[in-house]
Amino acid sequence: MLMRFPEAISKTLEVAMEQDSSVFLYGCDVGDHTASFGSTLGLRDKFGKDRVFSTPISEESMLGVGIGAAMNGMRPVNIHIRADFLLLAMNQLINMAATIEDISSGLMHVPLTVRAIVGRGWGQGAQHSKSIHSLLSHFPGLEVFVPTGPQSAHDLLLHSIYSDQPSIIFEHRWLYDISAEVQLQDRPKPLEDIQWHQLHHGDDLTIVACGWMAIEALHAAKALAGQGVQCDVFALHDLKPN
Repeated sequence: MLMRFPEAISKTLEVAMEQDSSVFLYGCDVGDHTASFGSTLGLRDKFGKDRVFSTPISEESMLGVGIGAAMNGMRPVNIHIRADFLLLAMNQLINMAATIEDISSGLMHVPLTVRAIVGRGWGQGAQHSKSIHSLLSHFPGLEVFVPTGPQSAHDLLLHSIYSDQPSIIFEHRWLYDISAEVQLQDRPKPLEDIQWHQLHHGDDLTIVACGWMAIEALHAAKALAGQGVQCDVFALHDLKPN
């Protein structure tokens, strides 16, 4: 099925919420008419305001709500429309969510999914243009994912929702304009099957990138092919592979 990037996310959330009543969705502008740039379209109407709701702008509080809910059997999905401001929730994310499984000797889990949307590329200013995926990939206890298209957005989000670890998915806004065929699943694929994807084949050079830069790498590979240089291009989706 041909889908745009935000539609693939919305459909994934719809599938998960239909199957599992413990899944709920919240964050800034989730209930707004923009529906988080179209990635939560129709979900509030279908599942109601108790499972799809907007919150005040308080990043640390948002994460705290999600952690508490996750520890009590829910599977929350928290949307941050500006990834930069996750820095305001580092205490909850690093000192709480990422450590609870270890400090409880595996007796407690935090199945929390955080969707962090990165920039736009114009008019966003220094405060709205950061991507902190490399920073967060250094902390034990967190899964960090970066999709490169509609299919990987679907696969990674479905995995994250059903993972018992806290997961963060960084979504670049330019990817929201990409359309591609998506095979929708109702259960997550094995993680090893979605950790990376080969975008281009070649024998002369290997390029590994993530997010929007994987798309740029693909453009570079096509330009180099015109000069007789054939490149492998790999899109890395899992920034902390086991």
